Amino acid sequence: MKKIKAEIIKTPKGYEIPIGNSLTLSFKNKKKAEKFVIKFSQLIDLTLQSISQLNANVYTLYRQYYFQLPISTIHVIDENLSDFNDRFRYVFKEFSKGNSAFVFQNIDLLFIYTNTPLDLLKSFAFTHKEVALKNQTKSLINLLEIVRSDYDDNRYNPQNVSKLNSLKPLIKLKANVN
Repeated sequence: MKKIKAEIIKTPKGYEIPIGNSLTLSFKNKKKAEKFVIKFSQLIDLTLQSISQLNANVYTLYRQYYFQLPISTIHVIDENLSDFNDRFRYVFKEFSKGNSAFVFQNIDLLFIYTNTPLDLLKSFAFTHKEVALKNQTKSLINLLEIVRSDYDDNRYNPQNVSKLNSLKPLIKLKANVN
């Protein structure tokens, strides 16, 4: 099973944990830093699981309406789905010390590569009065926003992460095939 482990960097003032966007959390105590890293790594893993499940549902919707979509929309969605897969693999690559920022940058891109096809499918649904597709895309967009919000709120606030006693996947979706 693939896991991401946030790194702890020893500095003269204590210990730092990079959390993306050139931000770090500082700890004076190594034990507290290690405890935080465990919860933080769980948060990242569960966020990735949630994004992956959402993207699978986007792909299912895309294939369901493939023959009705305009060619230009198909190309953009194909490109985003392909880029998602590339970035998803890249998240798990090993980097040298201090380069874990690439992980967070790629997680941010995963949100974008999932949202773009959803927006295109939603636009198609509104234009062609596809009520079922419109409702499905709206609910997936809402779920994606919830996952993003939870990830951002917990990522930037160590008190939130340390309070997470038992993390559960943020969402559990099943493919909806009509």
